[in-house]
Amino acid sequence: MFLLIQAFRAILRVVAPGVILKAEAIVPPNALIRYLGVKSTVEKHCELAYDNQRMALLWSSLATRKATLITHVLHQAPQLLVGCAPVNYLRNHDDIGWAMADEDLAAVGETPVLHRSFLNNFYTGRFPGSFARGALFQVNPATGDARVTGATASPVAAFP
Repeated sequence: MFLLIQAFRAILRVVAPGVILKAEAIVPPNALIRYLGVKSTVEKHCELAYDNQRMALLWSSLATRKATLITHVLHQAPQLLVGCAPVNYLRNHDDIGWAMADEDLAAVGETPVLHRSFLNNFYTGRFPGSFARGALFQVNPATGDARVTGATASPVAAFP
């Protein structure tokens, strides 16, 4: 796959040098580096990459009204290459998966299963005081894991 991306980049440098590539790889930050390349000029694949984990951490911070988890994770995040940047977004057309490492949750005193359950309840409006109206998606009955889906406005319906 990465060889194909490099081939596209080579062609684009000739026919459309102003075009940049964005990776929509829903992977942990340490795996995201692979989509950007190993050096600033060697094996470079994309200039931009979605930072899915940061999006999920922003929603977690909003629900818990705490920045402890996102602060911990961002201090552990790998440094990006020169000429590369993450794309930080609040929502897009996809559902929200709680892309948080169990180790990171435990490091800030959270129980991983309980934290994800809280987020699912909060963002589906089942937690008292929640402003969200999303819906559960791809529920795994064995683990209780699920994703939240809904229009972009669903999680922030209460904000003017």
